Amino acid sequence: MNFFDEWPPVGISMGADMILAERRRQIEEEGYDAEHDAQHPTGALSKAARCYAADVRVNDPPPVDWPWDSGLWRPGDAVCNLVRAGALLAAEIDLQLNKWEVPDAQD
Repeated sequence: MNFFDEWPPVGISMGADMILAERRRQIEEEGYDAEHDAQHPTGALSKAARCYAADVRVNDPPPVDWPWDSGLWRPGDAVCNLVRAGALLAAEIDLQLNKWEVPDAQD
């Protein structure tokens, strides 16, 4: 992962900028947009975030509660894992917010 393509950071925290960059990469390179995320069972994104936020190492197998195929488990160093966890939580937040959206009232 290269978190520093857009330097200097645009926010108030390098960590937050790294999470934003990872979420952007997930959407633009992996195709993990809101439509894709909505296909996952409720809580799967949060569960995946918890797995990455745990103290895992590069060669660790997927945790028992990893919600997806083991081929999608790609842990890295501690910072990389926390960034992925943050991006997954951001996706979960967006998913929850989209559920709350109310269509515009039509006259």
